[in-house]
Amino acid sequence: MKLRTLIVFMILMVGANCPGMADDTIPPSAELDFGKYAKMSRPELFQSLKEADAARLAMSEQVIRALSEDQPAQSRLAAIVIAGLFRLDHTAPSLAQMIDFDDPGVETDSAARMLYGYEPVSMALYNIRNPAIPWLIENLARSDNEKIRRRSAETMLNILNAAPAKARLQESIDAQAAAKNATAVARLKAALPLFNEAK
Repeated sequence: MKLRTLIVFMILMVGANCPGMADDTIPPSAELDFGKYAKMSRPELFQSLKEADAARLAMSEQVIRALSEDQPAQSRLAAIVIAGLFRLDHTAPSLAQMIDFDDPGVETDSAARMLYGYEPVSMALYNIRNPAIPWLIENLARSDNEKIRRRSAETMLNILNAAPAKARLQESIDAQAAAKNATAVARLKAALPLFNEAK
């Protein structure tokens, strides 16, 4: 199955299995229709929001399963794209763990490549934004892998810019020092040059 077709299929499949994505609820990626929701009673509005949250959670669970290492690379790439497009923050821990994911076998003109280039996980985490930050910091605290560390730092910088990213990193250094986790402190301090080099 071509990757473009697979992505469309997965979006349709996820939507079909999420009852909260019906037309009368708030889909995960939609802008709020304030005119529509202003006409709802408070219980109706709360129910619609509750169903939308349930839909996002159900979609996240399916995407997380598709991200598993035992799945075909193209399925994983499609799941990465969906996680970013729908900004599924529950997928951030799984995505961060695979930030070094590369699939040279995927055609360069595929839908996923056109959307996300050659670092699809970084772009998905960038789209998820702030909920991804703790998991990117976790990568820096736990991993010695150069690619994981570089991509984690770059993604943090793209989300927060240099000063806020360095501040969050320093907060983590202080927290790990208070917890007497010397190894994590050393790894986090070693990441500081990656942030200092940012313009």
